[in-house]
Amino acid sequence: MTLLLLLTACSGDPDDGSAAWALNTATVTPAEDGLTGAHTWSFYSSSWETSQSDDDLVCEIVQELTGTVVAPMTGCQGCSATYAIELVEVVSDCSDGLSADPGLSALLGFAFGPVPDEVAEDDPHPDVSAGWYLTLDDEVMEGHGFAYPSALDRDEEVSFSGWIVGETYTLAPAYAWQL
Repeated sequence: MTLLLLLTACSGDPDDGSAAWALNTATVTPAEDGLTGAHTWSFYSSSWETSQSDDDLVCEIVQELTGTVVAPMTGCQGCSATYAIELVEVVSDCSDGLSADPGLSALLGFAFGPVPDEVAEDDPHPDVSAGWYLTLDDEVMEGHGFAYPSALDRDEEVSFSGWIVGETYTLAPAYAWQL
């Protein structure tokens, strides 16, 4: 994936606390005709590569997410739901240069289906998660991570029975981008 390679405002000395890594997460609720929720970009300093710690968080950007149902795309065999999405910044503690980077709005769609084989071993909730897919071109979906009922984040017992209208899901990435 090349999404965050577009982010040029992050460059700088790798040891000065500037953003060197990015993760995106979301919480979404599907409806009959779309999807709503919040999408967050979390930016980390270079030391995050070895620590994987929130102590290395540089800043975050929270975006409102809305989506409309669209036809399935190539790259997501067996996906049960596909959405064209729009992201609008709600709040940020990042620099103006980073907040204005066009890479932050490069995500054009999400889809949900089987967990991609290449990340299945990292699934935080095997047998309960679905796969989370992204598109940057409105033509091809790429596996990105996992979608699971948000009740799991509250340690509640759930059984995944598909993509359910009105259920709230956590979207967790399997990949981080080096900036």
